Amino acid sequence: MLIANLLFFQPDGQKTSSKRSRAPVAMSASYTSTKSEEMITLLRTLHNLDAWNQHINSFLCSHLSKIPDMVAEKTRNLTVS
Repeated sequence: MLIANLLFFQPDGQKTSSKRSRAPVAMSASYTSTKSEEMITLLRTLHNLDAWNQHINSFLCSHLSKIPDMVAEKTRNLTVS
């Protein structure tokens, strides 16, 4: 019921025109956002398990050193464009 009200009625209670049949904002998270959230949840869950903790720590530590290079590359790409 709430979603129907959001989609078809203006805040003042007036029905929207038939020309505007879509919601003014996204009604769900993007695919990328959803996948990122799921990956973070999985990593956090695995990190809490003794069998996975050291593996997750090693992976994260080995990739943290790559951040400055990735940021520098992104900055170069932005200035070239």
